Amino acid sequence: MRGIVLVLMAAVLIAPAALADIVVNGDFETGDLTGWTWTPDEHAEPAMVATVAWGPWGSDAFRVNPGCDATGEPDSGGTLSQMVSLTGGTEYSITGDLAIEDTGGGENYDGGTITVMLNDTLLHEFVSPWPLPGGETAFDTIDAVYTPPASGDYDFSVRFTRSHRNETPAIYHWADNLSIVLPEPGDLDGDGDVDLDDFNIFAGCMTGPDVPTTSGCEPADLHADGDVDLADFAVFQMAFTGSI
Repeated sequence: MRGIVLVLMAAVLIAPAALADIVVNGDFETGDLTGWTWTPDEHAEPAMVATVAWGPWGSDAFRVNPGCDATGEPDSGGTLSQMVSLTGGTEYSITGDLAIEDTGGGENYDGGTITVMLNDTLLHEFVSPWPLPGGETAFDTIDAVYTPPASGDYDFSVRFTRSHRNETPAIYHWADNLSIVLPEPGDLDGDGDVDLDDFNIFAGCMTGPDVPTTSGCEPADLHADGDVDLADFAVFQMAFTGSI
């Protein structure tokens, strides 16, 4: 059995696959908003600027100073969005990094809110700490799943709002590493990749053809035929990404 495991391990390492990200330019490494549409609200802060800048994660990221105009319209700012094509009945993993930065020297009681949606479905909401200490940045991560009811184009949007003027600016909102991917079927430990840790789980579950799957090993039955054999390994090999 050990010999078989070593042969399978070698086969897995030959050609790692890559997770296909559906979002275009979700890491903003183009240095601009390629792939995205920025839409300011009607009563948004006149001095609001949506751009790509060196972010708090040490890479290019989206940055905006949301707020309202002199009308005092609450929860104003704008929306960053792009259309993504999704397959109905398929579960997708949505991830990303968010931050709200207080650029001033004192506490701010209106850091604002960042909202992430697919069409009308709320995926994630990040409300600024109250108060946000002066000169500090609050961080948050998106970690959501979504199964579209039907195949088609969906509006993936990130909305940045605040209820006060922000012309100085006193507050910046940030977003980076926005991603929508199909969870890989071989991710047996649920950490977002298919690597040797998953292979070790798979190898421990492998019984051969027509031998019923043992309790706890159901996720390793990637071929969904009631056993864990070379047919399942073929699926695992295609899904293998290595640690990411």
